[in-house]
Amino acid sequence: AEVLDAAKRLLCVGCFCIGTDQVDLDYAQGIGIPVFNSPFANTRSVAELVTSEIIALSRQYPDRSMELHRGQWNKVCGGLTQSPRNSCRCFEAVAGREAMLKCSILH
Repeated sequence: AEVLDAAKRLLCVGCFCIGTDQVDLDYAQGIGIPVFNSPFANTRSVAELVTSEIIALSRQYPDRSMELHRGQWNKVCGGLTQSPRNSCRCFEAVAGREAMLKCSILH
């Protein structure tokens, strides 16, 4: 309530991927401030990050980086197979991107 009162030009409160538990919804409604929740706003970004990490690990980037710092060039590229352990929205989005990359997903 203190923050809502102090924000004189506040038009609305948006909660992205974290729920609305931290907002006094009754008070906000009482002073005419709409509060909205966007629970899956970061799903695409997380899926893209996971996909990029899968590619980086499949290409053994950490090993290649250490070799390059030692002055060695060892280009290696292995297959890309992964097994997601849970089925959250992020992994569903990752699966869609893996299909585009023609990867196999083990369930």
